[in-house]
Amino acid sequence: MLSKKTFVGAVNSIEKQMKLDCELNHQLAKMDNMSSLWLTDKMMGVVTLILDEVMGCEKIEHVGTDIEYFMYEHNFGKRKSPFCEIGKKKIYVKNASQLYDYINKGKK
Repeated sequence: MLSKKTFVGAVNSIEKQMKLDCELNHQLAKMDNMSSLWLTDKMMGVVTLILDEVMGCEKIEHVGTDIEYFMYEHNFGKRKSPFCEIGKKKIYVKNASQLYDYINKGKK
């Protein structure tokens, strides 16, 4: 299990790198409509896989793991909809720190 500080730092670094990739692609597209360059796509997949394994996240069909869902479907917590619902309670995960707490809540 990673410390909260290490986990949050890793997720925040992934977010920053994905934003840089997006900006680079945006700039390339201005020069050539066909340009697209995802420098870190494969690396992010490996880093996410490692985080999933270390944190004990299970993959759910059509959704992925909690970490993947947070990153891709909830845009690193920026989506306004609930992350999930447990019973009738809506759970919001707005940042990597809250994701860490959510993942570890069921493991205590």
